[in-house]
Amino acid sequence: MTVDIISETRALIKRALQGDPALASLAVVGRTPDTLTATISPGIPPGKIGRTQYSPAPPFSREVLVDLALRAQRRRWQRYDPRTASIPDPVRSVVDARLHDRLGVWPEHRSGWCDLIEAAVDMIEETGGDPRTSQIKEKFGDLRWYTHGLEGVVGGQIVDAAEHLSACLCEKCGALGRTLKDSGWYRMRCGSHEYE
Repeated sequence: MTVDIISETRALIKRALQGDPALASLAVVGRTPDTLTATISPGIPPGKIGRTQYSPAPPFSREVLVDLALRAQRRRWQRYDPRTASIPDPVRSVVDARLHDRLGVWPEHRSGWCDLIEAAVDMIEETGGDPRTSQIKEKFGDLRWYTHGLEGVVGGQIVDAAEHLSACLCEKCGALGRTLKDSGWYRMRCGSHEYE
């Protein structure tokens, strides 16, 4: 694999916070999922980050977004297979069942976002919120997550940060991706899954 955990994590955070002057303070270290950490100047990013314009500012802090990105990356890289130097795609039936058990609904998106969503659910539960969901799906190439409103204030920030990060991740495998438009349909894909 040509990308390592540090490079991929740094690239994900930079893409998600593109345009934020605080990116100059970003530091990512750790060669394994267990040792991966990142720091960034705390606070709320400016209104325009990544490809999204928020008014007046994003509904989440840098700390929430970076913590969620780290947790999602740790989950993704736990599947890394040194024999093939690759990260196998998540097994759809397994992750769908796991998410259904935790959210109360079946996900309506591909399995690449499951690491992100499971990391977000962990964070919501750790803050005392309830992640039960009425619907979770892909729409216009991004994640749309409709909760029952029991996730709490911090949980709401986590959900918003997950939706924002989904705009940087391949919906099929969870690698860094980009938005593609094909016959009027938007898809978030990495180079390996561009035509799937």
